[in-house]
Amino acid sequence: MSEYQSVTLNSINGGVMGELFQRSFDKVLENIADPATPPKATREILLRVRIKPNASREGAEITVRAEEKLPGVKESQSYMLLSLTDDGVHASVTNPTQLTLADQLKQKHEGA
Repeated sequence: MSEYQSVTLNSINGGVMGELFQRSFDKVLENIADPATPPKATREILLRVRIKPNASREGAEITVRAEEKLPGVKESQSYMLLSLTDDGVHASVTNPTQLTLADQLKQKHEGA
């Protein structure tokens, strides 16, 4: 009489649960190291095991999956200037007619 191998996390599909966890864990580590993500946000790994018995209840299909819950990229805010030109509305990130603070201080010092 042969011995049956019991089902454990390590025996399901030849140990795939450990491989799935490691892939997800690597994604979590990459996300933590990414400076564009919030540093203190919680990351999660969900290992899902679904067991679907057959009609006679003599066997069951086992499906396993790993999912990660990772924070997205931090929000970044900027500012644009809008002006009306002959070509229509124009958006720019700088105002070419505005003096820099250094230029303003220089003018003030020269004028004093």
